[in-house]
Amino acid sequence: MCGITKEVGHLREIKDVKDELRVIRKVLEDKEAVINQYRAHQRGPHRPKRMYWPA
Repeated sequence: MCGITKEVGHLREIKDVKDELRVIRKVLEDKEAVINQYRAHQRGPHRPKRMYWPA
């Protein structure tokens, strides 16, 4: 019975790691989308001569 308990614990850990990896992947995908939007804006026809960032 003890072996099964250990295995269940390992399966829970595996699930937790997979969940964390999904979150990391989503964050990276969101960052990539922002970078792509920024690059598209920089190449776009409405590109200002200077960028003014709000303070």
